[in-house]
Amino acid sequence: MLHRRTFVYSTGRVIEMAVFELLASAYLIESFERTGNHHPLTWAAAIRASYHLYQGPLGAISIFFLGLAFGAIYRRARDMTLPFIAHTAINTMTLALKG
Repeated sequence: MLHRRTFVYSTGRVIEMAVFELLASAYLIESFERTGNHHPLTWAAAIRASYHLYQGPLGAISIFFLGLAFGAIYRRARDMTLPFIAHTAINTMTLALKG
């Protein structure tokens, strides 16, 4: 039963990360670009960081810079695959280290 629960939890987390990347990278950057905003990556990264304020100032700041990197990757390739894989890998490592 534990394995089934772990599988369901893991599958849910992967789906959540995919939706989050679509929102935080693709949708926000595309929307800011469409409206003529001159700093779409900065705004998208700031919104992404605001989702992580519960991690404290250092967590939010590190997520801001990670958001800039993910946003730059998305903006260059117009593809969500690499940011999604990186987000999944980071969360998996964090979860594994927490135990």
